[in-house]
Amino acid sequence: MTVRPYWSRIRTRMVAMMDRAGLYVDEDLKVENGTPDEDAIQQILDTDPDVLLVPFNAHRDAEGKPLDGLTLCRRLSETTGARPLPVLMPVSSMGAAILRLMSTTGVHAAAYADLLADRILVLEEDTLDDPEVPARVVAHVRRISHMGG
Repeated sequence: MTVRPYWSRIRTRMVAMMDRAGLYVDEDLKVENGTPDEDAIQQILDTDPDVLLVPFNAHRDAEGKPLDGLTLCRRLSETTGARPLPVLMPVSSMGAAILRLMSTTGVHAAAYADLLADRILVLEEDTLDDPEVPARVVAHVRRISHMGG
């Protein structure tokens, strides 16, 4: 399931990389940009996907509230009844710097750091075409799936 996808330039490369990894992405199964976290989490719970493709994709909802993939993943992990899922998080180079900052400072830094260490595989935009990336993705998905996620 794709949650609040990036623009087509990154999305197309991400889907091609996942295809090389042998993972199918149903591009019709997605949560649209601007969807508030509560609604996105409900859609994820209703769909019960095997893997989440959640770009960092910092943006705002219709009411102007900030949204980003890392905060969504934290809120999902805190949701009662949500099973742990492997997350693939494509991110721009600038977004990667923001992820590092979020996981080292602020009230939720420890939760973010744990998610980045345990559940989320960050895939920087400039590495998506690297030949070893599909194997890293498969290993991540298998590791989380075997942990009961």
